[in-house]
Amino acid sequence: MLSGMSITDSWWLLTSLSMHCRYTGIIDRVLANKWMFLVGSHAIRYRHAIPPNQPFEIHTQNIHWDHTWVYLRARFVCPETGKLYAEGLTRITLRKGRDTISPTELLRCLYSPHEVPELSPPTTVPFLVTEMLKWDAASEASMKGFDSSNAAGSPQNSTWRLFQSINWPWEAFKVPPPQS
Repeated sequence: MLSGMSITDSWWLLTSLSMHCRYTGIIDRVLANKWMFLVGSHAIRYRHAIPPNQPFEIHTQNIHWDHTWVYLRARFVCPETGKLYAEGLTRITLRKGRDTISPTELLRCLYSPHEVPELSPPTTVPFLVTEMLKWDAASEASMKGFDSSNAAGSPQNSTWRLFQSINWPWEAFKVPPPQS
């Protein structure tokens, strides 16, 4: 159970997923096989603010997998009332170098065959996953259709401005001149 902070970004969701992986023993197997997780897409919906010092729980669940991706849902819930604060969905794949490791292979590492009789992906895709895939496809099309000529400045100017604004430790502190 966590308490005290409001959810401000997807860091909480990714933290809950890492806690889930640690609790279930997935991390040990992934590290032993030199695999790595890659997040393909991630979405979170905030429903209600979490009041300061209000305890909440994060319930993580594998809701679907296919031959490449695992879809995990994390729900931020009040332990006393069951009120849903936020819900996130993350699409994750496993890689070893450039090779994709199927979720079925991960299940084979984690469980004995009698514990998981059906090691093939489910045939029906949940509505939540279908909607996320539609959103993901629309986002991809939007990114591919981006016209950089409409951007607000060249990358060289942006990089130059970034490095000009850094206070390097070897430089003396400089007070900027007053604006006129």
